[in-house]
Amino acid sequence: MGGRPTAPRIFEAIIDTGFTGGISIPLPQALPLGLMLFSTASFTLADGSKEDTLLCAGMARVAEKEHPVTFSLTQGNEIFLGTDFLATFKANLELDYTINTFSLKV
Repeated sequence: MGGRPTAPRIFEAIIDTGFTGGISIPLPQALPLGLMLFSTASFTLADGSKEDTLLCAGMARVAEKEHPVTFSLTQGNEIFLGTDFLATFKANLELDYTINTFSLKV
């Protein structure tokens, strides 16, 4: 795996504070991103099962901030942002009860 993607891609993701990694992304969505494979890992999922995954290096952008992030390639269908992602971007989750909105501030 490796190379450059043809254009930036925008994804919707779920913030998972139980996931300590960067970004967990299904393999089919990861392939076009030009990520660089560097290792493997085994994760314990919320249901107690274990999943082996490929780890790749890539860049992520939120608003105008861009940082290197570790991507875990998974067999699932959802993209998850973990606590390492939130720490890398120094992100805060904000809930405004007056207008019932939830946002990620970086």
